[in-house]
Amino acid sequence: MRAVRGEIRLKNDAAGDVAGTCVIRLLCDFDMADRHRLIDVFCTAQGASDVVVDLSGCSYADFSAFECLIAFHQACQERGARLTLVRPRDAVRELLRVTRMDQFLDVCEQEAPSGRGDRHLTVQAGSLA
Repeated sequence: MRAVRGEIRLKNDAAGDVAGTCVIRLLCDFDMADRHRLIDVFCTAQGASDVVVDLSGCSYADFSAFECLIAFHQACQERGARLTLVRPRDAVRELLRVTRMDQFLDVCEQEAPSGRGDRHLTVQAGSLA
């Protein structure tokens, strides 16, 4: 992903068919200052055929975080991958509803998968683990 005149574009470097699930757990709130951390973690998840973003640890996200999600969703669609948001907290769920992002993003309440072959990334305050 890279910023271009206020826009976020995800550079798609994944070549060929790549299988597997990548689970991204967001364990902190996100605003404009965290935009680059989100971009980095989404780029790391590029090769997965299924990406699950667990929002249960995120109680606040501003529009810049949603802008990153939209760009990542578009990049996933372009390469035939599936993006699913799971367990958003009430404030985040309300923002998804108000912005109508819940109309085109898959949002569900079930827990993120924890399979052995899955790749897991965790974003905490100030870090990517």
